[in-house]
Amino acid sequence: MEATKFTEVGYVGRDCESMVRDLVEYSVRLVREEQMKDLSVKASATAKKKVAKILEESLKNEKGEKPTEIFRAEIENGIADGKYDDYFIEIEVADAPRPKELIPGSGTEIDLGSIFGGFMPRKTKKKRITVKEALRVMTEEEAAKLVDEDAVITEGVRRAEQEGIIFIDEIDK
Repeated sequence: MEATKFTEVGYVGRDCESMVRDLVEYSVRLVREEQMKDLSVKASATAKKKVAKILEESLKNEKGEKPTEIFRAEIENGIADGKYDDYFIEIEVADAPRPKELIPGSGTEIDLGSIFGGFMPRKTKKKRITVKEALRVMTEEEAAKLVDEDAVITEGVRRAEQEGIIFIDEIDK
């Protein structure tokens, strides 16, 4: 059976399986975003500690005679107050994932990285960015680490099955 998916810019003829797949992918993405939002406080705290440790290394000349714990606490307070927002630090960030690739003849996109990703270590690269930007990036990475992917997929599929709706119009044509 062929179906048409209407969008703001027009319509696209697709088979029903791909429409269901789109619905499930969207549902999984929503559940993942909800979990990341719920975990953002914990992820933010972890990110602040990591940024404080990096910042401590670059500011060790200003430490003087202060004990390390006090100096780190001052840095963490400064980060919370926005004192170091414009400081530049170098962090390791996960390299951008590769886009999904089209397998010839299948008509579908398959994420080869997810299939073979377990065999290769994740690539990271060093990036020099402001503390404010580093907090944002590291909070996202920490939240992504905390998300239970199996639970996300299970809940996403359940929502698509129980709450998802696909309208098929003019099926008689």
